[in-house]
Amino acid sequence: GDDHQAVVPQWLIDPYAQPDLDTEQTEQTEKLRMLVEALPPEKQTVFYLANQTGWELREIADKLGVPVGTVKSRLHYTMKTLMEQWKELNSEEISL
Repeated sequence: GDDHQAVVPQWLIDPYAQPDLDTEQTEQTEKLRMLVEALPPEKQTVFYLANQTGWELREIADKLGVPVGTVKSRLHYTMKTLMEQWKELNSEEISL
């Protein structure tokens, strides 16, 4: 199953998955891309491999030549960072 993977909406990862994206989704995708691009390169790599390839963590570890634990911690760090930054980014835009 996919239980071990962080769940991220498909449109956040691949803006070209749905040609009929509305403007808001496109903006959200750009925001996420910006956040991901601000990550250290090794975190970006793990994020994309985990979310785009559907590989198991073990496969990612083999591909990168690092222990599975390293992949897990990088992925955990990445998702945590992205979620925190995502909240900040979106809360800044909410004007009361």
